[in-house]
This record gives sequence, C-alpha cells and structure tokens, in this order.
Amino acid sequence: MRPYAHLLAACLLMGGVRAQTTVVLQPGPADGKDAALHGLVTEVNNNYGQLDQMPAMAWTFQGVPGVVRAALDFDLSAIPQGAVVLDARLSLYAYDSATGFGQHSALSGPNDAWIRRIITPWDEATVTWSTAPTAVPAGQIPLAGTTDPLWDYLDIDVTAMVQDKVNDPANNHGFLIQLQDETYYRMLNFATSEHADPARRPRLEVTFVENETCVTLNGHILDALLHGLVTEVNTNYATTPELASSAWTFSGVPGVVRSVLRFQGLQIPAGAVLTSAWLDLHAWDQSGGLGQHQALSGPNDAWLERVITPWDAWTVTWSTQPQTTPVNRVSLPGTTDPWADYLNIDVKDLVQDMLDDTANSFGFLLRLQDETYYRRLNFCSSEHPDPARRPQLRVCYALGTGLPEVAAPAVVVLQPNPAADRCRVVSGGPAIRGVELVDPAGRRCAAHPGTGPALELDLAAFPPGAYTVLVTTADGERRALRLLIAR
Repeated sequence: MRPYAHLLAACLLMGGVRAQTTVVLQPGPADGKDAALHGLVTEVNNNYGQLDQMPAMAWTFQGVPGVVRAALDFDLSAIPQGAVVLDARLSLYAYDSATGFGQHSALSGPNDAWIRRIITPWDEATVTWSTAPTAVPAGQIPLAGTTDPLWDYLDIDVTAMVQDKVNDPANNHGFLIQLQDETYYRMLNFATSEHADPARRPRLEVTFVENETCVTLNGHILDALLHGLVTEVNTNYATTPELASSAWTFSGVPGVVRSVLRFQGLQIPAGAVLTSAWLDLHAWDQSGGLGQHQALSGPNDAWLERVITPWDAWTVTWSTQPQTTPVNRVSLPGTTDPWADYLNIDVKDLVQDMLDDTANSFGFLLRLQDETYYRRLNFCSSEHPDPARRPQLRVCYALGTGLPEVAAPAVVVLQPNPAADRCRVVSGGPAIRGVELVDPAGRRCAAHPGTGPALELDLAAFPPGAYTVLVTTADGERRALRLLIAR
C-alpha cells in the first residue's frame, strides 16, 4: 500500500467540459444516404440509391445467381470531432412489403449477416456493385438470422464504429450490411431513408460528451491476498507483492486463493458523467511466490467483481473475506502465456456502480471462474518493487458547466438484475405502457403489451447474455435498460 499522490485533486480543477448530449438521426429522402449494391452480372454497373429497400441477400434472378449488399451512412456533423461516444444504437426496420426484393427469408439456410465499417468514400447517387466502397471485417457486428419476414433489428450497439467515425471521419463512411453466408437462397431486407413511412427509416441514436477529464489512480492502493489453504485461512497477506486468483495444491493439500483490491480517492465531481474506466494488471514477474499464470488443468479465466461489504487490508483473511455482487462483473479471459499483462480492462460499469452506491462499494475482488486446481492468474500488487507494474486505474469523466438544469426523468428499474427466469420492470413515475425485450443481436424477442406501475417478463426461454429492455411509459418516453440474464 503506497502513499496517495494528489493527482485527483489536481485533475478536478480542470474545467471546460460539457454534459452529455443525445442526438437522434432518422433522415428522409432529402438527406438520407443508403443504397443497394446489386451483384447480378447484368446489374453490377447500375445504381440503386433511390430504392425504398436495401437487402443483404443471395438469390437467383431468372435462374442467374446474384448477391446484393447494403450500404448506409449518417451525417454526424452534429457531433464534434474529439467527442467521446458513450452509446450509439442503430435500428433497422424490416421492409414491410412483398414487392421488390421481398422480405427476410432463410429459405436455404441461416440468413445471419455482418455490419462492417466502410473506410472509403461513396456517393448514394452513383455507387454500384462495381464501385462499391471498401469495408473491413475488423470490429464487425453480427446480426443473428431470423425466419420472421417482418423482424425489426432494434438498438444494435454500434458504439465503437461511431466512435471511429467521430475520431477519423476521413476514413469512416458508414456501414455495409452483407450476409455471413452468401449462398442463395437467403435474405435480410430493410427499409431505407426513401421508405414512405418515416418511422421505418434507418435510425441512429448517439449519446456523447464533447470533452473529458481523466485521472490515473496508482498511488494509495489497498490490496491483500485471501489464502484458502486450511492452515492459512486466518492469516493476513496485506504485504505480499502478488495479487492472485489461484487453485493449487500445497504439499498435496488443495487451496484456493483470491485477492481484494481498492483504489483510495475514487470519486468524480457531482453532476459529472463517467465516460470510461480502465484497469491495468501486470503479470507477476518474479521467481518464487505463487508463481506465474498457469492453465495446467484447464482454463484460468477469472472474474472481477464489486465488493459490497467493508474489509480492512491489514486484517482481512480468507475467513473474513468480504461479500461481492455478480452485477456487471468483468470476465478476464484465460491465458497460457505466463507473462501476459492484462491492460486496459474495461471496468466502466463496475466503477459506475461504485460511484452510484458508495455506501456499499469497497473495491474489486479477483477470483477464478473455475476454482478447480491446477490453474492460476497472478498479478503484481501495490507492494511490487517496480512501481510501473503495480495496479493502475484510469478514470475519465465529463462535467456539466453552466448548463440549465432539467427535471430528472422518472426512474424505471429492473428487479432483479441480473435475472434468471423472471424480471419485473418497475416505474417510479408514469405507468408503463409496454415492454419489449431485445436480444444481444438487436432482435426483438419478447413483448409485454400490458400497462401498470410494474410488469413482469418471463425470461425462461432465453439464453444467458446481455439484453436490452425497451420500456414505454404513459408520458410518451421510451427508455432502454440493460438486462443481464444469468443462470
């Protein structure tokens, strides 16, 4: 545990940042940009920028095979370069007519698709299959297939792609949608900005902050090993230079090791918006001790969980270890590299929970996901002799300055969250007028048309994962809440 360098106080004096802003883009024919790219041999030089539909498909046309892809882009000039994109959601609505190319179809097999980032310019009025822009698979987003011809893909998470476009507009020119398997007969077909119904045109909702302040916490750190070997369960390990999650045997006796870690001074100003939080853990690099990363008997994946009960670094032991919550816990993938550093671990949701519930937040607990020996992840603690290898937390936030205050929206919560088989949607304000469940691929997979202060969703049929719950309330507001289904 090291003295706290007064970094936070200095950073808090930095100003000139703005509160978060949300823009909703759903352009029409005059300002929308989308096109179908037709790969049929007779159509490769024809432009389809004025259609009311844009398919990703593989079909035959009078017996001749042809592939069609879709390109679309949004004008992000309302978002200043350098802004931090907190969230970006793309909604694509099914083409609702049997005319033209038709509707979603999985006639010959799955119609799963990719959304890829376009990196070269294109013009809606002239683009063709032959002049199609270049799209890259890096960071591509999967769209799960459907057999429902009218399935809408709502609130697809495109945050990373939109951030790339904001950071480097010269090399980011929208989205390309193409089938994962371009073997006919299969298709996804969406409405374009030319569609007669404005509500079915492509929609992009972006929440961003214009600037941010960042602080690095690597000074006053509290950490300790929790040793579960039967002879060590009451021994304190606050001064060890290791921060381990381990399941091993000691002279033939099994023992599990976990670790707790807390950064003192974790705070942001009142009214600020947390934009990112990144944790760095460096691999244990010394001889002796518990040893380096190992996956001898199986995967050594680990969890980072929020600690919700107090602990004292100088007295905590395995027997007195604090409690944790699985909500928003972070999965650390296993490794067979004994020297692998784990840098830039995204702990934003965990840190947000800590800031929202300071009375019940006491840092992180590190433990293996499978505590069957022999496996281990072992990192350097705050006692490591090399300061550069000690744990580090970087927190960035945006602060509102002089903006008018607005009434806080009514609170809508999910209980419980994470949930297993059932979840209640509860409104602290206007009555709920409908609830939809959207799966990780952006597909609507359940709906509850009921009304009232609380509605219940039956989740038993849905696999574990991160879902979005869309809640409409009587005041006309529509909210998107994250729900983790875990069993």
